[in-house]
Amino acid sequence: MHSELNVKITGHVKITDLTTNEVLVDRYNAVNAETMSIIIATMLQGNNSKYLYELHFGNGGTVIDNTGNITYKDVEENLKLGTVAELYNPLYYKVFDPNDTINNDDDTRNYSTITHSDGLVYSDVIITCTLEETQPEDTQGLITFDEIGVKSRGVDGLNSGYLLTHLVFEPVEKIIGRVIQVVYTLRVSL
Repeated sequence: MHSELNVKITGHVKITDLTTNEVLVDRYNAVNAETMSIIIATMLQGNNSKYLYELHFGNGGTVIDNTGNITYKDVEENLKLGTVAELYNPLYYKVFDPNDTINNDDDTRNYSTITHSDGLVYSDVIITCTLEETQPEDTQGLITFDEIGVKSRGVDGLNSGYLLTHLVFEPVEKIIGRVIQVVYTLRVSL
């Protein structure tokens, strides 16, 4: 008997200003097939050293001309780079692994959970990550980001894992005092 399962992973990002409850981004994202296949195979093998670990923010995903027109860079082309894919211009990242008590600055606001209902052929990994009032630090009070991605835990420490997902969107300003929360859902279905 031969059985074949087709694994499908889709991602959805919702970014909300927690001060005003304004939804800033509500879009689906691209998944890096090569690096995600490595992570899935590694986990099936029982090696738990590589898993979803960091949320990365960047500001190289769009080009705005002098009339205000926005051109979005192609994340699908970027993710074809596989294991060497990165955000276009990485700025900042946060650890959301709730078990990492050293690098996760608040495991009640930066964490991941899995949801599943019996009888369904999909499960969701829901990543929640919060940029607090004074984050990111050392930005003179303002940071603009227009791309986001999930990275795996790397063997060489922080910011050394694989880029697993990538989304480019209209620029979002993060000023001191503004609290922004990202809810990043990855649906794994068969």
